[in-house]
Amino acid sequence: MGKSGISWIVSVVLFGLTAIGGQMSDTRARKKYRSQEWFDNSNNPEMTALYIERYLNQEYTREELQGDRPVIGIAQTGS
Repeated sequence: MGKSGISWIVSVVLFGLTAIGGQMSDTRARKKYRSQEWFDNSNNPEMTALYIERYLNQEYTREELQGDRPVIGIAQTGS
């Protein structure tokens, strides 16, 4: 494999894709998001239930909170 092949693999890995045996696999699907520690933590079901209950009161669904997509919050500190 020449230099162009190495740079191709590096650029592919940077975008969350890995070349395995000539096929592409998405490594992002296996990554555990920080929000999963709050909403889908089997090691601490009491806190998971508390977090889910609070967000369900704000009209989020359980599927949104415990799905495979991250929960992202943006805070603006400026006025």
